[in-house]
Amino acid sequence: MEITLAAVGDCIITRSLRESRDPALHALRDRIRSADAAFANLEQLPHNFEGPPANESGGTWLCCSPERVEDLRWMGLRLFACAHNHAHDWGRHGLLAALRHMDDMGVEYAGVGMNLAAARAPRYIETGGGRLALVSTASSFLTEAPAGDPHGTLPGRPGLNPLRIRRTLQVGSDDLERLRALGDRLGVAAEHRQRVRDGWVGAEPEGTLALFGQHFVAVERAEDVGERTEPDPRDLAGNLASVREAARQADFVVVSLHAHQAAAGEREQPAQFIPTFARACIDAGAHAVIGHGPHVLRGVEYYRGRPILYSLGNFVFQSETMPAQPADYFQRWGLPPDAGPADLFDARSNGDRRGFPADPHYWESVVATLRLCSDGSSEVEAVPVTLGHGLPRAQRGSPVAASAADGERIMERVDRLSRSLGSEVRASGAGVWRITPCGPTVEAAAGGV
Repeated sequence: MEITLAAVGDCIITRSLRESRDPALHALRDRIRSADAAFANLEQLPHNFEGPPANESGGTWLCCSPERVEDLRWMGLRLFACAHNHAHDWGRHGLLAALRHMDDMGVEYAGVGMNLAAARAPRYIETGGGRLALVSTASSFLTEAPAGDPHGTLPGRPGLNPLRIRRTLQVGSDDLERLRALGDRLGVAAEHRQRVRDGWVGAEPEGTLALFGQHFVAVERAEDVGERTEPDPRDLAGNLASVREAARQADFVVVSLHAHQAAAGEREQPAQFIPTFARACIDAGAHAVIGHGPHVLRGVEYYRGRPILYSLGNFVFQSETMPAQPADYFQRWGLPPDAGPADLFDARSNGDRRGFPADPHYWESVVATLRLCSDGSSEVEAVPVTLGHGLPRAQRGSPVAASAADGERIMERVDRLSRSLGSEVRASGAGVWRITPCGPTVEAAAGGV
């Protein structure tokens, strides 16, 4: 038994795709629709501004008209991940409205729900290749966003399925003592010690330090100095339980992880906890893990013969034509009360000279087609995509099949990022590229889980 799954990256859509006459967009539509199923990260929940904006957002305050989800379904996309850092941009009211709209429209989605059990639960679709399950989780989210389970007489909390992480900054013993002394001189350590005395937090073990909102630990070896991240054990266990459930209830299981975190500030390299989590999901029965969140492409790894796509970048990227933003955002950029969204996005990008508009990597992506087999084997093909970098704001952000020259450049970058993970990219003709192992695939999760 086998299934083909078309997978794309982040979708931030504010304008219709169905009105496009561009044959390069229609070529992508044909590619997506030719698969048994198609998946995307829906990085904005669909509602008509049906909630006040939250005090904080995932960046831009994002939502989309339910009509725009129909554009994505017109492209052939059937299954949507909704656990991401914009799920709470419009608070609880916006989330509840989005759940209602998606349920009324018959949209198949995972990652958000009325409580944690619902947000963490697999969602299923039937395809010609077999039954497919999706588990969606996020390690990047607002503090208020995670769902909660009921307890006793208390109801659960609507929200997303979280994968919290534990972040430790490992430093030498001498540096730890210098940090401790600095905290004492600045007076910032005293408040934490008072919280320990009052019983609000526990005392740190010997050789550790809580300072500036970070957790420091002393290490002996110089090669161990640096950042260490690992999944929160409870969230890891909860997500793996969902994967195991899905593996018993479906023929194929895909896990979606929305993670902005990068290794040592290198946005194209995943943070340490991400491979740990992805490999654990495959050990639990997932056939593929698909990442998104950093808005740029990352490499592809095969673990036990199954693919981990660490980020597919952006597929639709139209955040700059959001029709409204809250007053807080205008004030942040020092704009007057009568300023409009165009003024805001001009100020944020300094007239397209910084941020997303200035960086071509945010405007390059791929449509990946995964062939997943019940015996555990798999293949990945990719069609490179461009989103109109350098075009005016009203024209950029929609996906089209890349030209031959752009496609070769994009896939050379994917090849460079994948080779360190044991995979390589090769052209297979007609604008399609294959991503395959170029050596022994990883067979055991590093450090165990």
